[in-house]
Amino acid sequence: DYRIVMSDITERKQAEEALRASTVRHEAILMTAMDGFWLVDMQGRLLDVNQTYVRMSGYSVEELLSLRIPDLEVIETAADITDHMQKVMRLGEDRFETKHRRKDGSVFDVEVSVQFRSGEDGMFVCFLHDITERKQAEEGLRVSEERLRAFLNNSAVIAWLKDEQGRHVYLSENYQRRFGVRLQDWIGKTDFDLWPRDVAEVFRQNDLAVLASDQPVEVVEESRQPDGSSAWWLNSKFCLRDSAGNSYVGGLGVDITE
Repeated sequence: DYRIVMSDITERKQAEEALRASTVRHEAILMTAMDGFWLVDMQGRLLDVNQTYVRMSGYSVEELLSLRIPDLEVIETAADITDHMQKVMRLGEDRFETKHRRKDGSVFDVEVSVQFRSGEDGMFVCFLHDITERKQAEEGLRVSEERLRAFLNNSAVIAWLKDEQGRHVYLSENYQRRFGVRLQDWIGKTDFDLWPRDVAEVFRQNDLAVLASDQPVEVVEESRQPDGSSAWWLNSKFCLRDSAGNSYVGGLGVDITE
């Protein structure tokens, strides 16, 4: 006597198909993402990577899956990495900058965004963005600024910078030496806080003319020495704007008193 029991498994098959389709979509996204991708276990072993990180590192997928984080990390030691992983486990996520070593031995800068996925087998999901070009640009800007600062600080020309409200934001070192002042005492203060009113009014009117016209001007201005005597300066004033659209009045001055 046979009995046939049939169950409707339509919903289960639909769920399985939806999961498969979702997995395929996620894999496609990871494989074509602009950022590198790692899946890392609790021992720091790479369980999965995408093609972007393959291109970034120069390793093949098979080679990367035989490596651990210390094989690629340049800045942190193995002990540092362990401490960092424990920190991410506590916080749940982290974002930081570091350096990785390619297969050919060269080094590149990366920004890492990592999340910890808890469970029976905890794992770290990492997205890695190559920031080499940005870091090179930042270093180039830093070197350029150092050269300009060294030039201004050691030349006969004094330099300063004020915001639209007339508050000082920069004084060259030779400006500070010339008037016996310190930048930390002047920053955020206007000419009316620092000079006699008649002197400050001339400075401010000339600054406002530069801001209004957006054109450089060359003027002769009087200042007062620490001993109370007057000095005369040929000052070139000009307008500067930063990336946020804020305007500043810059100045370069030469002592023409003699």
